[in-house]
Amino acid sequence: MKKSKFQFLNKLIAIIDSCQTDCSITLNSTWTEEEYNPEKSLRAKKLLPFVNSEWQIILTQKNKTEIVDILADYFSDADFYHAFFRVGSKLIGESYDHSDYVILNPHYFKLTEEHFKVLDDSEVKLTEDIKE
Repeated sequence: MKKSKFQFLNKLIAIIDSCQTDCSITLNSTWTEEEYNPEKSLRAKKLLPFVNSEWQIILTQKNKTEIVDILADYFSDADFYHAFFRVGSKLIGESYDHSDYVILNPHYFKLTEEHFKVLDDSEVKLTEDIKE
């Protein structure tokens, strides 16, 4: 798993890396409207091939490494604060407050020792019962 130089971003990367299914990821972001413009923002340009019209990241097992690399190389802790993972309309994972509090469905996420090391000071709850 590639890591960034940012502690909280690495937590998000660890969660994405542990995901074992295709899903959409909604990031609650601090971005301004201009930062979503691929002509003005390198981060938006790099992420554009992997997002839908609502700027949700479309994660597949084939593109996961590429998405992790883009996040590690071009993003920082300041770019997000919450993340929501869905398969269709089913919520399978949540990450709050820069991944300090994480709820994951263990049927979709397989956390390794490496992932737990990155998430060491986060509260991680594994449950099938995730509510919005």
